[in-house]
Amino acid sequence: MTGNSLYGEGTPEILSKKTAFGGGLLTAVAGLAGKYTRLSYYTGSPKRLAAGLMALLFLISVISVFALVVFHEIFNFTSSNSAIYVLKKDGAIELRRDLLVEESEHLLFMINVNCIFDYYMRALAVVRNRPTLELTWDEDEGTGDIKQYRPDGTMLTLTLSRFREEGLKAKGVFIGGDLPYGDVSRSLVRNTSGFAYYDGKRWNHIWCALNEGFKIYGTERTIMPAMWKYEGSRVRRNTRDMVIIESIHETDEGGGVRFRMLRRVVFRAQDDYFVLLTRFINISPFLLIYGYSAGDEPWVGHYYGMSGGDVGWVEGGLIETEQFISPTGNRYAGFWDVGNKAAGEEQVYSGYANFVEWITPLPNQVFFSNTLERCCSEQTPLSSMDNRVINIMWLEQALSPGQSRDYILAFGKATFDHASQSLKKPEVVLDESLKKETLTD
Repeated sequence: MTGNSLYGEGTPEILSKKTAFGGGLLTAVAGLAGKYTRLSYYTGSPKRLAAGLMALLFLISVISVFALVVFHEIFNFTSSNSAIYVLKKDGAIELRRDLLVEESEHLLFMINVNCIFDYYMRALAVVRNRPTLELTWDEDEGTGDIKQYRPDGTMLTLTLSRFREEGLKAKGVFIGGDLPYGDVSRSLVRNTSGFAYYDGKRWNHIWCALNEGFKIYGTERTIMPAMWKYEGSRVRRNTRDMVIIESIHETDEGGGVRFRMLRRVVFRAQDDYFVLLTRFINISPFLLIYGYSAGDEPWVGHYYGMSGGDVGWVEGGLIETEQFISPTGNRYAGFWDVGNKAAGEEQVYSGYANFVEWITPLPNQVFFSNTLERCCSEQTPLSSMDNRVINIMWLEQALSPGQSRDYILAFGKATFDHASQSLKKPEVVLDESLKKETLTD
Protein backbone atom coordinates (compact mmCIF):
# COMPACT_ATOMS: atom_id res chain seq x y z
CA MET A 1 0.00 0.00 0.00
CA THR A 2 1.18 3.52 -0.67
CA GLY A 3 -1.03 5.43 1.71
CA ASN A 4 -3.43 5.23 4.63
CA SER A 5 -6.85 6.87 4.64
CA LEU A 6 -6.79 7.05 8.42
CA TYR A 7 -3.80 9.36 8.51
CA GLY A 8 -3.86 10.90 5.04
CA GLU A 9 -0.20 10.12 4.34
CA GLY A 10 1.42 8.27 1.45
CA THR A 11 4.47 7.96 -0.76
CA PRO A 12 3.22 7.81 -4.40
CA GLU A 13 5.78 10.35 -5.66
CA ILE A 14 8.71 8.55 -4.06
CA LEU A 15 7.47 5.21 -5.31
CA SER A 16 7.07 6.46 -8.89
CA LYS A 17 10.62 7.84 -8.88
CA LYS A 18 12.01 4.57 -7.58
CA THR A 19 10.01 2.63 -10.17
CA ALA A 20 11.21 4.88 -13.00
CA PHE A 21 14.80 4.48 -11.85
CA GLY A 22 14.41 0.70 -11.64
CA GLY A 23 12.83 0.52 -15.10
CA GLY A 24 15.61 2.57 -16.67
CA LEU A 25 18.35 0.49 -15.09
CA LEU A 26 16.69 -2.75 -16.10
CA THR A 27 16.43 -1.51 -19.70
CA ALA A 28 20.14 -0.72 -19.75
CA VAL A 29 21.10 -4.08 -18.27
CA ALA A 30 18.79 -5.89 -20.72
CA GLY A 31 20.51 -4.12 -23.61
CA LEU A 32 23.89 -5.34 -22.44
CA ALA A 33 22.51 -8.83 -21.98
CA GLY A 34 21.22 -8.79 -25.56
CA LYS A 35 24.64 -7.73 -26.84
CA TYR A 36 26.39 -10.60 -25.12
CA THR A 37 23.69 -13.12 -25.92
CA ARG A 38 24.79 -12.93 -29.56
CA LEU A 39 28.01 -14.64 -28.46
CA SER A 40 26.02 -17.82 -28.08
CA TYR A 41 25.92 -17.99 -31.88
CA TYR A 42 29.62 -17.29 -32.26
CA THR A 43 31.49 -20.06 -34.01
CA GLY A 44 35.05 -18.81 -33.45
CA SER A 45 37.48 -19.35 -30.56
CA PRO A 46 36.20 -21.52 -27.68
CA LYS A 47 37.95 -19.14 -25.26
CA ARG A 48 36.02 -16.18 -26.62
CA LEU A 49 32.81 -18.21 -26.45
CA ALA A 50 33.52 -19.17 -22.82
CA ALA A 51 34.27 -15.53 -21.98
CA GLY A 52 31.00 -14.48 -23.56
CA LEU A 53 29.06 -17.08 -21.63
CA MET A 54 30.72 -15.99 -18.38
CA ALA A 55 29.79 -12.39 -19.13
CA LEU A 56 26.22 -13.47 -19.85
CA LEU A 57 26.01 -15.39 -16.58
CA PHE A 58 27.40 -12.38 -14.74
CA LEU A 59 24.75 -10.13 -16.28
CA ILE A 60 22.02 -12.61 -15.41
CA SER A 61 23.30 -12.61 -11.82
CA VAL A 62 23.30 -8.82 -11.73
CA ILE A 63 19.76 -8.69 -13.09
CA SER A 64 18.59 -11.31 -10.57
CA VAL A 65 20.12 -9.50 -7.60
CA PHE A 66 18.74 -6.18 -8.81
CA ALA A 67 15.26 -7.69 -9.25
CA LEU A 68 15.48 -9.19 -5.75
CA VAL A 69 16.35 -5.81 -4.24
CA VAL A 70 13.59 -4.04 -6.20
CA PHE A 71 10.92 -6.54 -5.20
CA HIS A 72 12.00 -6.45 -1.54
CA GLU A 73 12.67 -2.75 -1.07
CA ILE A 74 10.04 -1.21 -3.37
CA PHE A 75 7.26 -3.74 -3.81
CA ASN A 76 7.45 -5.05 -0.22
CA PHE A 77 8.01 -8.73 -0.94
CA THR A 78 9.48 -10.17 2.28
CA SER A 79 10.53 -13.48 3.77
CA SER A 80 7.01 -13.80 5.23
CA ASN A 81 4.63 -12.71 2.46
CA SER A 82 6.24 -14.01 -0.76
CA ALA A 83 3.85 -16.90 -1.23
CA ILE A 84 0.51 -17.57 -2.88
CA TYR A 85 -1.77 -19.94 -1.00
CA VAL A 86 -4.57 -21.73 -2.86
CA LEU A 87 -7.33 -22.72 -0.45
CA LYS A 88 -10.65 -24.47 -0.74
CA LYS A 89 -13.25 -23.21 1.72
CA ASP A 90 -16.97 -23.91 1.57
CA GLY A 91 -16.58 -25.33 -1.92
CA ALA A 92 -14.92 -22.18 -3.30
CA ILE A 93 -11.30 -21.60 -4.35
CA GLU A 94 -9.55 -18.74 -2.54
CA LEU A 95 -6.16 -17.13 -3.21
CA ARG A 96 -4.14 -15.45 -0.43
CA ARG A 97 -0.68 -14.10 0.28
CA ASP A 98 -0.96 -14.89 3.98
CA LEU A 99 -2.13 -17.94 5.87
CA LEU A 100 -2.49 -18.55 9.59
CA VAL A 101 -1.24 -21.93 10.75
CA GLU A 102 -4.71 -22.61 12.16
CA GLU A 103 -6.20 -22.28 8.65
CA SER A 104 -3.78 -24.65 6.91
CA GLU A 105 -6.36 -27.45 6.83
CA HIS A 106 -7.98 -25.63 3.88
CA LEU A 107 -4.74 -25.44 1.88
CA LEU A 108 -4.67 -27.17 -1.51
CA PHE A 109 -1.18 -26.04 -2.54
CA MET A 110 1.09 -23.02 -2.42
CA ILE A 111 3.66 -21.25 -4.57
CA ASN A 112 6.33 -20.22 -2.10
CA VAL A 113 9.48 -18.12 -2.66
CA ASN A 114 9.84 -16.86 0.91
CA CYS A 115 13.18 -18.63 1.14
CA ILE A 116 14.74 -16.33 -1.49
CA PHE A 117 14.06 -13.24 0.59
CA ASP A 118 15.13 -15.07 3.75
CA TYR A 119 18.53 -15.71 2.14
CA TYR A 120 18.64 -12.06 1.10
CA MET A 121 18.05 -10.83 4.66
CA ARG A 122 20.61 -13.23 6.13
CA ALA A 123 23.19 -12.05 3.61
CA LEU A 124 22.31 -8.41 4.28
CA ALA A 125 22.94 -8.85 8.02
CA VAL A 126 26.34 -10.39 7.26
CA VAL A 127 27.28 -7.62 4.79
CA ARG A 128 26.19 -4.90 7.24
CA ASN A 129 27.87 -6.79 10.10
CA ARG A 130 25.14 -5.84 12.52
CA PRO A 131 21.58 -6.93 13.38
CA THR A 132 19.11 -6.06 10.63
CA LEU A 133 15.33 -5.77 10.80
CA GLU A 134 12.69 -6.84 8.30
CA LEU A 135 9.05 -5.80 8.63
CA THR A 136 6.04 -7.54 7.14
CA TRP A 137 2.84 -5.62 7.83
CA ASP A 138 -0.67 -5.59 6.32
CA GLU A 139 -2.40 -2.32 7.21
CA ASP A 140 -5.84 -3.53 6.12
CA GLU A 141 -5.75 -6.69 8.19
CA GLY A 142 -3.61 -5.23 11.00
CA THR A 143 -1.29 -8.22 11.13
CA GLY A 144 2.37 -9.02 10.50
CA ASP A 145 5.76 -9.72 12.00
CA ILE A 146 9.18 -8.22 12.63
CA LYS A 147 12.33 -10.28 12.19
CA GLN A 148 15.74 -9.41 13.55
CA TYR A 149 18.50 -11.09 11.52
CA ARG A 150 21.96 -11.21 13.10
CA PRO A 151 25.36 -11.65 11.41
CA ASP A 152 26.10 -14.80 13.43
CA GLY A 153 22.99 -16.52 12.04
CA THR A 154 20.82 -16.11 15.16
CA MET A 155 17.42 -14.40 14.98
CA LEU A 156 14.60 -12.85 17.00
CA THR A 157 11.04 -12.76 15.71
CA LEU A 158 8.01 -10.84 16.95
CA THR A 159 4.54 -11.67 15.63
CA LEU A 160 1.59 -9.29 15.85
CA SER A 161 -2.12 -10.22 15.75
CA ARG A 162 -1.58 -13.60 14.14
CA PHE A 163 -4.07 -15.35 16.43
CA ARG A 164 -7.75 -15.82 17.14
CA GLU A 165 -9.59 -15.69 20.45
CA GLU A 166 -13.25 -16.23 21.20
CA GLY A 167 -13.68 -16.96 17.48
CA LEU A 168 -12.43 -13.50 16.51
CA LYS A 169 -9.25 -12.52 14.67
CA ALA A 170 -7.14 -9.94 16.49
CA LYS A 171 -6.10 -6.89 14.45
CA GLY A 172 -3.48 -4.29 15.32
CA VAL A 173 -0.49 -4.19 17.62
CA PHE A 174 -1.33 -7.21 19.79
CA ILE A 175 1.44 -9.67 20.63
CA GLY A 176 0.95 -13.27 19.57
CA GLY A 177 0.36 -15.92 16.95
CA ASP A 178 2.80 -17.82 14.75
CA LEU A 179 4.63 -16.86 11.56
CA PRO A 180 2.76 -17.48 8.26
CA TYR A 181 2.34 -21.10 7.25
CA GLY A 182 4.79 -20.88 4.33
CA ASP A 183 7.45 -18.89 6.17
CA VAL A 184 10.72 -20.88 6.07
CA SER A 185 11.65 -19.51 9.50
CA ARG A 186 8.50 -20.92 11.10
CA SER A 187 9.15 -23.59 13.70
CA LEU A 188 7.13 -26.74 13.04
CA VAL A 189 6.60 -27.09 16.80
CA ARG A 190 5.22 -23.54 17.18
CA ASN A 191 8.29 -22.13 18.97
CA THR A 192 8.15 -19.07 16.68
CA SER A 193 4.81 -17.91 18.05
CA GLY A 194 4.82 -14.57 19.92
CA PHE A 195 8.42 -13.57 20.67
CA ALA A 196 11.07 -16.17 19.81
CA TYR A 197 14.84 -16.65 19.58
CA TYR A 198 16.80 -18.78 17.10
CA ASP A 199 20.16 -19.76 18.57
CA GLY A 200 21.65 -21.01 15.29
CA LYS A 201 20.39 -24.56 15.77
CA ARG A 202 16.80 -24.40 16.97
CA TRP A 203 13.99 -22.00 17.83
CA ASN A 204 13.25 -21.21 21.48
CA HIS A 205 9.95 -19.82 22.70
CA ILE A 206 10.33 -16.65 24.83
CA TRP A 207 6.87 -15.03 25.09
CA CYS A 208 3.47 -16.31 23.99
CA ALA A 209 0.36 -14.30 23.07
CA LEU A 210 -0.07 -11.48 25.59
CA ASN A 211 -3.26 -11.89 27.63
CA GLU A 212 -4.81 -8.45 28.09
CA GLY A 213 -8.07 -7.46 29.69
CA PHE A 214 -9.81 -4.06 29.88
CA LYS A 215 -12.81 -3.69 32.17
CA ILE A 216 -14.87 -0.51 32.51
CA TYR A 217 -16.48 -0.40 35.94
CA GLY A 218 -20.26 -0.66 35.72
CA THR A 219 -20.23 -2.63 32.45
CA GLU A 220 -20.63 -6.36 32.02
CA ARG A 221 -17.83 -7.63 29.82
CA THR A 222 -14.05 -7.72 30.00
CA ILE A 223 -12.70 -6.55 26.64
CA MET A 224 -10.05 -8.84 25.18
CA PRO A 225 -7.70 -7.89 22.29
CA ALA A 226 -9.84 -9.30 19.46
CA MET A 227 -12.95 -7.54 20.82
CA TRP A 228 -11.62 -4.03 20.18
CA LYS A 229 -12.86 -2.40 16.97
CA TYR A 230 -9.89 -1.96 14.66
CA GLU A 231 -9.73 1.59 13.26
CA GLY A 232 -6.51 1.29 11.29
CA SER A 233 -2.76 1.32 11.61
CA ARG A 234 0.36 2.84 10.16
CA VAL A 235 4.06 2.13 10.10
CA ARG A 236 5.70 5.14 11.69
CA ARG A 237 9.23 3.94 11.00
CA ASN A 238 10.63 1.07 8.98
CA THR A 239 14.41 0.99 8.70
CA ARG A 240 17.00 -1.72 9.06
CA ASP A 241 17.70 -0.43 12.59
CA MET A 242 14.25 0.33 13.98
CA VAL A 243 10.59 -0.54 13.37
CA ILE A 244 7.68 1.36 14.91
CA ILE A 245 4.06 0.34 14.25
CA GLU A 246 0.97 2.02 15.60
CA SER A 247 -2.69 0.95 15.64
CA ILE A 248 -5.92 2.62 16.77
CA HIS A 249 -8.97 0.92 18.30
CA GLU A 250 -12.29 1.83 19.87
CA THR A 251 -14.96 0.25 22.03
CA ASP A 252 -18.55 1.37 22.57
CA GLU A 253 -20.20 -0.24 25.57
CA GLY A 254 -23.50 1.60 25.15
CA GLY A 255 -24.99 4.47 27.10
CA GLY A 256 -22.27 6.83 25.91
CA VAL A 257 -19.50 4.70 27.46
CA ARG A 258 -16.71 4.84 24.88
CA PHE A 259 -12.93 4.46 24.94
CA ARG A 260 -10.28 4.86 22.28
CA MET A 261 -7.04 2.89 22.50
CA LEU A 262 -3.76 3.66 20.76
CA ARG A 263 -1.04 0.99 20.69
CA ARG A 264 2.55 1.28 19.57
CA VAL A 265 5.40 -1.23 19.42
CA VAL A 266 9.07 -0.22 19.10
CA PHE A 267 11.67 -2.83 18.16
CA ARG A 268 15.31 -1.89 17.62
CA ALA A 269 17.81 -4.06 15.76
CA GLN A 270 20.40 -4.16 18.54
CA ASP A 271 17.97 -5.09 21.34
CA ASP A 272 16.84 -8.38 22.89
CA TYR A 273 13.54 -6.75 23.81
CA PHE A 274 10.69 -4.66 22.41
CA VAL A 275 8.68 -1.88 24.03
CA LEU A 276 4.87 -1.79 23.97
CA LEU A 277 2.91 1.38 24.66
CA THR A 278 -0.85 1.29 25.25
CA ARG A 279 -2.80 4.55 25.61
CA PHE A 280 -6.41 4.66 26.77
CA ILE A 281 -8.45 7.79 25.97
CA ASN A 282 -11.84 8.52 27.50
CA ILE A 283 -14.04 9.75 24.63
CA SER A 284 -17.19 9.62 26.75
CA PRO A 285 -18.91 12.77 28.08
CA PHE A 286 -18.38 11.73 31.71
CA LEU A 287 -15.70 10.36 34.04
CA LEU A 288 -15.04 6.63 33.74
CA ILE A 289 -13.19 4.17 35.96
CA TYR A 290 -11.56 1.08 34.51
CA GLY A 291 -9.07 -1.69 35.19
CA TYR A 292 -6.38 -2.98 32.87
CA SER A 293 -4.27 -6.13 33.08
CA ALA A 294 -1.48 -7.62 30.99
CA GLY A 295 -0.11 -11.09 31.61
CA ASP A 296 1.04 -14.32 30.06
CA GLU A 297 1.73 -18.01 30.55
CA PRO A 298 4.82 -17.77 28.34
CA TRP A 299 5.80 -21.44 27.96
CA VAL A 300 9.47 -20.50 27.92
CA GLY A 301 11.79 -22.68 25.86
CA HIS A 302 9.34 -25.04 24.19
CA TYR A 303 5.81 -24.19 23.05
CA TYR A 304 4.62 -27.77 23.37
CA GLY A 305 6.53 -28.13 26.62
CA MET A 306 4.04 -25.55 27.85
CA SER A 307 4.67 -24.39 31.43
CA GLY A 308 6.71 -27.40 32.47
CA GLY A 309 10.06 -26.25 33.91
CA ASP A 310 9.10 -22.58 34.23
CA VAL A 311 10.00 -20.97 37.55
CA GLY A 312 9.48 -17.29 38.37
CA TRP A 313 12.37 -14.92 38.94
CA VAL A 314 13.00 -11.35 40.10
CA GLU A 315 16.22 -9.49 40.80
CA GLY A 316 16.33 -10.93 44.31
CA GLY A 317 16.01 -14.60 43.32
CA LEU A 318 13.57 -17.31 42.27
CA ILE A 319 9.81 -17.36 42.79
CA GLU A 320 8.78 -21.00 43.24
CA THR A 321 5.26 -20.58 44.65
CA GLU A 322 2.19 -18.51 43.95
CA GLN A 323 2.68 -15.04 45.39
CA PHE A 324 2.27 -11.31 45.00
CA ILE A 325 5.46 -9.35 44.46
CA SER A 326 5.99 -5.69 45.23
CA PRO A 327 5.63 -3.53 42.09
CA THR A 328 7.77 -0.86 43.74
CA GLY A 329 10.42 -3.13 45.22
CA ASN A 330 10.66 -4.88 41.86
CA ARG A 331 10.51 -3.19 38.46
CA TYR A 332 10.68 -6.38 36.40
CA ALA A 333 10.05 -10.12 36.65
CA GLY A 334 9.94 -13.16 34.41
CA PHE A 335 10.14 -16.92 33.99
CA TRP A 336 13.21 -19.14 33.72
CA ASP A 337 12.98 -22.57 32.10
CA VAL A 338 15.27 -24.51 34.43
CA GLY A 339 12.74 -26.49 36.47
CA ASN A 340 10.91 -25.61 39.66
CA LYS A 341 12.29 -27.66 42.54
CA ALA A 342 9.20 -26.85 44.61
CA ALA A 343 7.18 -28.65 41.92
CA GLY A 344 9.56 -31.61 41.90
CA GLU A 345 11.09 -30.75 38.52
CA GLU A 346 14.65 -32.02 38.41
CA GLN A 347 15.20 -32.89 34.73
CA VAL A 348 17.11 -30.77 32.23
CA TYR A 349 15.23 -27.89 30.60
CA SER A 350 16.13 -25.32 27.93
CA GLY A 351 17.67 -22.74 30.30
CA TYR A 352 16.07 -19.80 28.47
CA ALA A 353 14.47 -16.94 30.39
CA ASN A 354 12.28 -13.92 29.71
CA PHE A 355 11.41 -10.68 31.49
CA VAL A 356 8.75 -8.00 31.53
CA GLU A 357 9.53 -4.53 32.89
CA TRP A 358 6.76 -2.15 33.98
CA ILE A 359 8.01 1.32 33.10
CA THR A 360 5.02 3.57 33.71
CA PRO A 361 2.74 3.83 35.58
CA LEU A 362 3.40 1.62 38.59
CA PRO A 363 0.87 -1.25 38.69
CA ASN A 364 -1.30 -1.93 41.71
CA GLN A 365 -0.58 -5.65 41.67
CA VAL A 366 1.94 -8.07 40.16
CA PHE A 367 1.65 -11.76 40.89
CA PHE A 368 2.82 -15.23 39.92
CA SER A 369 0.13 -17.88 39.93
CA ASN A 370 -1.20 -21.05 38.32
CA THR A 371 -4.06 -19.06 36.82
CA LEU A 372 -4.67 -15.50 35.60
CA GLU A 373 -7.98 -15.30 37.45
CA ARG A 374 -6.79 -15.42 41.04
CA CYS A 375 -3.86 -15.25 43.44
CA CYS A 376 -2.44 -16.41 45.71
CA SER A 377 -1.77 -19.43 47.89
CA GLU A 378 1.86 -18.97 48.86
CA GLN A 379 2.14 -22.62 49.89
CA THR A 380 1.18 -23.73 46.37
CA PRO A 381 4.12 -24.34 44.00
CA LEU A 382 4.03 -22.96 40.49
CA SER A 383 3.23 -26.38 39.09
CA SER A 384 0.52 -26.06 36.43
CA MET A 385 1.68 -27.78 33.25
CA ASP A 386 0.05 -25.21 30.98
CA ASN A 387 -0.78 -22.12 33.02
CA ARG A 388 2.07 -20.74 35.16
CA VAL A 389 1.41 -17.04 34.74
CA ILE A 390 2.66 -13.61 35.58
CA ASN A 391 -0.03 -10.94 35.69
CA ILE A 392 0.31 -7.15 35.97
CA MET A 393 -2.77 -5.19 37.04
CA TRP A 394 -3.78 -1.54 37.21
CA LEU A 395 -6.98 -1.17 39.22
CA GLU A 396 -9.48 1.69 39.64
CA GLN A 397 -7.98 3.91 36.97
CA ALA A 398 -10.02 7.10 36.51
CA LEU A 399 -10.14 9.33 33.42
CA SER A 400 -12.21 12.45 32.86
CA PRO A 401 -13.64 13.19 29.39
CA GLY A 402 -10.82 13.77 26.91
CA GLN A 403 -8.10 12.59 29.28
CA SER A 404 -5.65 9.80 28.42
CA ARG A 405 -3.13 7.60 30.21
CA ASP A 406 -0.15 5.68 28.83
CA TYR A 407 1.02 2.22 29.93
CA ILE A 408 4.53 1.26 28.87
CA LEU A 409 5.93 -2.25 29.19
CA ALA A 410 9.11 -3.86 27.87
CA PHE A 411 9.22 -7.58 27.02
CA GLY A 412 12.37 -9.48 26.18
CA LYS A 413 14.91 -12.23 26.67
CA ALA A 414 17.07 -12.50 29.79
CA THR A 415 20.40 -14.33 29.93
CA PHE A 416 22.33 -16.19 32.60
CA ASP A 417 25.45 -14.38 33.79
CA HIS A 418 28.08 -16.95 34.77
CA ALA A 419 30.17 -14.42 36.70
CA SER A 420 27.37 -13.54 39.13
CA GLN A 421 25.56 -16.88 38.74
CA SER A 422 22.29 -15.03 38.20
CA LEU A 423 19.92 -13.93 35.47
CA LYS A 424 20.45 -10.53 33.86
CA LYS A 425 18.11 -8.56 31.66
CA PRO A 426 19.24 -5.93 29.15
CA GLU A 427 18.93 -2.28 30.11
CA VAL A 428 15.75 -0.91 28.54
CA VAL A 429 16.22 2.37 26.69
CA LEU A 430 13.10 4.28 25.69
CA ASP A 431 13.08 5.72 22.19
CA GLU A 432 12.07 9.35 21.64
CA SER A 433 8.96 8.11 19.84
CA LEU A 434 7.52 7.00 23.19
CA LYS A 435 7.43 10.51 24.60
CA LYS A 436 3.85 11.55 25.21
CA GLU A 437 3.95 14.71 23.11
CA THR A 438 4.92 12.80 19.95
CA LEU A 439 2.00 10.38 19.99
CA THR A 440 -1.00 10.65 17.71
CA ASP A 441 -4.35 10.35 19.48
